[in-house]
Amino acid sequence: MTSKAPERFGVDPEQAAAHARFSVATAEVHLALLEDTVIPHLGAGGAADRNAEYQLRLLAAPYVEHKDYPHD
Repeated sequence: MTSKAPERFGVDPEQAAAHARFSVATAEVHLALLEDTVIPHLGAGGAADRNAEYQLRLLAAPYVEHKDYPHD
């Protein structure tokens, strides 16, 4: 078996495929949010800039530990 075989980890192949599709869809949504609502407002100043920075921190929280936005 190769490392790509979900059975190696005790995971049903159909469940692994469904999880992979969900993960890709989630990443696409996060990218769209970043491109459409965050990036255009970063550095704009005022409330728009603060909101964009907050959204960026929320999007990054699952990937980067940040003292202001702890996560499990």
